[in-house]
Amino acid sequence: VKLLMRAAPEVAADMQSVASQFDNLTKAVLEAAGAEVERPSGSASFSLGDADGFIPLEGLIDRKAELDRQQKEAEKLRKHIAGHEGKLNNESFTAKAPPEVVQQVRETLEGLKKQLASVEEIVRDLS
Repeated sequence: VKLLMRAAPEVAADMQSVASQFDNLTKAVLEAAGAEVERPSGSASFSLGDADGFIPLEGLIDRKAELDRQQKEAEKLRKHIAGHEGKLNNESFTAKAPPEVVQQVRETLEGLKKQLASVEEIVRDLS
């Protein structure tokens, strides 16, 4: 598995100095590290402190199957979001339900929206 890291020069130097230990632990080879590293198309990404990591997915996953799976997940999340928004838009629910229940629905809705944003980003990356 190839790994690329975008980070400040001093952080990149630290990463390079522990690259062999990292490879032994994760079986990922640090191919590049530095401020100039760009995200390759079709790669997974993650943040680690002030650094961004990229793993090219070519040959690691079935892109079509993963795209289909993520699109189904996005649709499922949209339905859950619509249900929670429906509750919050229902004056009867918000007037009669205990405030802590209404707050819980709001918090759940926000969590669902964050999940959807994440899944939609994955769909864009895989498209």
